[in-house]
Amino acid sequence: MASIGSWWRVVQNEKDRSSGLESDFEYRERWITIRLVYVSGFLMFLSFGVVTTGLWPYLQDMDPTVGKPFLSVVFAAPPAGQLIFSPLIGWCSNRLSSIRVPFVILTALFVFGNGLYSIVELFPTPHRRYVLLLARFVFGISTSINTLSRAYISTATKLSERTGAISMSSLAQTFGLAVGPIIQAALSTIGKEGLMWYGLRINMYTMAGWICAALGVVYILFLNPSCFVHRTIAAQEAMKTTGFSKATDTYEPLKMFSIWTVMIGYSVLMFFYVSVQTQTILSKLLGTRPQGNWMALYTSIGGLTRIIGPASVVVYVRFGTYWLFGLGAMISGLLLIWMWCYKSHLRTTKKINHAEEMQRMANGVAE
Repeated sequence: MASIGSWWRVVQNEKDRSSGLESDFEYRERWITIRLVYVSGFLMFLSFGVVTTGLWPYLQDMDPTVGKPFLSVVFAAPPAGQLIFSPLIGWCSNRLSSIRVPFVILTALFVFGNGLYSIVELFPTPHRRYVLLLARFVFGISTSINTLSRAYISTATKLSERTGAISMSSLAQTFGLAVGPIIQAALSTIGKEGLMWYGLRINMYTMAGWICAALGVVYILFLNPSCFVHRTIAAQEAMKTTGFSKATDTYEPLKMFSIWTVMIGYSVLMFFYVSVQTQTILSKLLGTRPQGNWMALYTSIGGLTRIIGPASVVVYVRFGTYWLFGLGAMISGLLLIWMWCYKSHLRTTKKINHAEEMQRMANGVAE
């Protein structure tokens, strides 16, 4: 209980204090900033979770002529924004003395993207789909803040702290994904029509965007210089351990094969994750009935597994990389076999044999 109390009050323990790397005040500043970084991940994934569940019906309401192919484009917009701007953000983060200003700018884009998402109805109907697409693209740019978060946590934690800090960051993101669909399900009580307020429609879809935008504004207030103080400690720890006087002297050669193995594995997993996240199969299986609650349940189940996911760090710490990746591969393989065995249940259209098709064509000609 004492350790939990120290964690909550941000108090440096005796072991950390004896290292002489930082004072109690610096330790407190460093960890307050790290926890503010956690919140950024929560916000980004909260917005993703709350918007994703209502994106398709909202898009149809804004433009009834829109089709599923454009939905795929809308889903691709946030990753496109992140793809284009993350390298730039990462490059800048290595050259800036503080990440506070980029955090403020990216959070402001987060607010703008969600606000624009909520006022799509103000634009002419033919343009609404493109305004919504722009809103999601801007949101994607704002998610580049995750690049800064990972980079900062890596430099602002000691080696013994890093695994736990990264796990907590992942947990915050997962919590956002889990809470998002719950919020959307709760907002379904407002309905699609909602109400008009100073010319703005407040309904179950737009309210989701306004909530995210409001949370973004509150977060910006906490990014003031007195709360968000950029402090690094990884380089100082490495220099003290190795005896070098320059941080660059502590850099170890990059293991490119290992690095690219992790990156390729991550990209493959994300490909299948996003493919499933488009929800086309589930949407067709549900038919024409209202799908808000089902989509919320669908995303919440995914959120549950992502809550459990950060616990995998225990496997990594105790048994190593092979056990962690091997366990993931085994579970994925079993799931693939299961889905293959029951693939007939995943069909969304009735399979028609050749004879039936020819008979229908003959009947059509006869008529």
